[in-house]
Amino acid sequence: MLKRVRGDFGDNEGMNFVTRDIGDTETECVRTVCIDQFCQDHAIDHIDLMKLDIQGQEHAALQG
Repeated sequence: MLKRVRGDFGDNEGMNFVTRDIGDTETECVRTVCIDQFCQDHAIDHIDLMKLDIQGQEHAALQG
């Protein structure tokens, strides 16, 4: 589930985060895929540059 945090005016998506709380009305189900699977599905064999903004979890994301 993705928790949508839109700010006071509904235009700030910068603080959205993943949660297990399915009872919250501001959550929505989103499809996720690991980087390895995405690359395989799209025949990508090399990534030159990747921007990860995941609050210190970059290493874990790259490990798979």
